[in-house]
Amino acid sequence: MVQSVVPSQGNVLNGGVFVAGSWIAPVAEVVAQQLKDWGIDPSSLNLVGHSLGTLLSSEIAWQLKNIHGLGDVGTITALDPP
Repeated sequence: MVQSVVPSQGNVLNGGVFVAGSWIAPVAEVVAQQLKDWGIDPSSLNLVGHSLGTLLSSEIAWQLKNIHGLGDVGTITALDPP
């Protein structure tokens, strides 16, 4: 029988989604800044995220609107949010 080396949900020893979740804001900050630098209009963006990626998509949209003052993204598609 095949077993996963690293459980998909993590555990007490490796922090699981709690450690991964701590990276959402810093990654979103970098992505939002890069999109701004490229001159991309947020209303033309369609963000798609799966699992923790749904939270990342939401944070990117929030940063673009509230930190960079660029307005709302076109859509966010959240697939299997936590």
